[in-house]
Amino acid sequence: MDYGAVLQLHRIYANQAPPGELWTWWLDQVEVLMRSGDRSLATTAIDFASKANIEPWGSLTGGHYSRMRFIEAL
Repeated sequence: MDYGAVLQLHRIYANQAPPGELWTWWLDQVEVLMRSGDRSLATTAIDFASKANIEPWGSLTGGHYSRMRFIEAL
């Protein structure tokens, strides 16, 4: 994964969620995508999350990983 892309996406989305809640917000959007039937984009967003588990996005928690598995199972 291109770290520059990780930084660029962070610049785009960082203000969409309260501090420390970016991954929760991100997974909320992924769940909406999956429920709407856009499985391909939702899967890409989950893949991004698992690989972008670095600064400045911050660390994923066990709860985030559980939620990703739940979303993938939808």
